[in-house]
Amino acid sequence: MSGLMSLTGEPVNGPMRAGFAAADIATGMTAAFALSSALFQRTHTGRGQFVDVSMLESMLGFLSGQVAEYTVADYRHAQYGNRSVSMKPTADRFGCGGGHIVLAVLTDRQFVSLMTALGRADALADPRFADWFSRMEHAQALRAIIETAMTEGTPQSWEQRLTEADVPCATVHSIPEIVGHPQLGHREYLQDVDTPFGPVRLAGPAFRLAHGTGGLDRPIALPGEHTDEVLADLGYDPAMIAALRDAQVI
Repeated sequence: MSGLMSLTGEPVNGPMRAGFAAADIATGMTAAFALSSALFQRTHTGRGQFVDVSMLESMLGFLSGQVAEYTVADYRHAQYGNRSVSMKPTADRFGCGGGHIVLAVLTDRQFVSLMTALGRADALADPRFADWFSRMEHAQALRAIIETAMTEGTPQSWEQRLTEADVPCATVHSIPEIVGHPQLGHREYLQDVDTPFGPVRLAGPAFRLAHGTGGLDRPIALPGEHTDEVLADLGYDPAMIAALRDAQVI
């Protein structure tokens, strides 16, 4: 409903879903901000309040740029595949040594660095690639040059080489690859949690605080696991909770 699918995928194949539950995650993040705002207001006003979070509006919040481009300038986005919203042909996904790499080459300086690192400095003198308008017009020829140059080597080796040349890029990792990436180990992002089924490794919080970063201190709750605890916090005594359970209310 939000329009995300209309922007995702290749034009020839039609709309495509994101590879994860985008609306669920976006709404959870929106709800976290909403609750933080409400708690902050309560701290200063002493008043609690009802928090209303919309899944549709949460998704549109993540698409705020595209929404504004339409409402302000009547610009209608289409499906651009893996190309950046900049529409520059060097900000796209490219085949590379049995895998894929994404380039984010958006400036003339970066373009010079890219061609030089690829061993194709000769292309800098080619009138087809003299400026961004020419490069966009001859995008397929430019893609062929880039992908041919990167045939040898792996995406990871090219990522290292291009990064050293100050060319923005990243390997397209699989989930198993990124889970084992040294960066996540350095940040201690993945956390081990004990569960009734044994220890499991899960994704932790994506932020750090100087004082009191949150973490995973318990597994995901089983259905009804905390019912008694929650009702007790609300003032129900054991007899009342037992009566509700006998009546199959809980």
